[in-house]
Amino acid sequence: MKPDRLPGRPGPAPRFTREYVLEKALEVIEEAPPQEFSMRRLGEALGVRSMTLYGYVENKNDIIESVTRLALEKFHREPDPNSPWYEQVRVLLREIHLVCREYPHLASLVISRDTHIPGLLHLRERMLALLLGAGFDDTTALRALGALAYYTTGFSGGQALQRMSDAGSTIGKLPPETFPHLTSLAGSYEQHASEEAFEFGLELLLDGLRRKLA
Repeated sequence: MKPDRLPGRPGPAPRFTREYVLEKALEVIEEAPPQEFSMRRLGEALGVRSMTLYGYVENKNDIIESVTRLALEKFHREPDPNSPWYEQVRVLLREIHLVCREYPHLASLVISRDTHIPGLLHLRERMLALLLGAGFDDTTALRALGALAYYTTGFSGGQALQRMSDAGSTIGKLPPETFPHLTSLAGSYEQHASEEAFEFGLELLLDGLRRKLA
């Protein structure tokens, strides 16, 4: 278990554990627009002054990196090392998908940062190793990595927006003479952002990569 406070920090016994502070940070990030997250907001949620937080975290970047790692751990499932490369890649992409879908504000914070999150870099490293190991050349492997990673984050972000809106109702109110196909399918419009739709698109990408190797 991680220490209750950062090593070497003096002062009285901490009120919280670092894990509790990070869990609360994840809640605070998802409660308001991501750009509004701050040490002050987190301190208010914990009932302490923002300066008190520096006994648990280094700074805001430390919070975002640590919270991202925490979110990834919640959905982590280790791929079967004996399964085909594309099935292992699928498992890793599903992990990213679930984090982005369940924590869309955190995903926005991570995507908008100038620096990379170590936890996500490790996932990309593993996927790139699998693609290279499957036989793709360097350029194709990097292009495949980009296509797979950005499809996953983009689709997951779209799902999150879909859940926060009433798109089906809006589609149903469109003028049918202008949007005949959308309005006729308004009752099942949510299918375009369903888990089945995500898996459908992911399978198309992975199947296309398998065919390219063949």
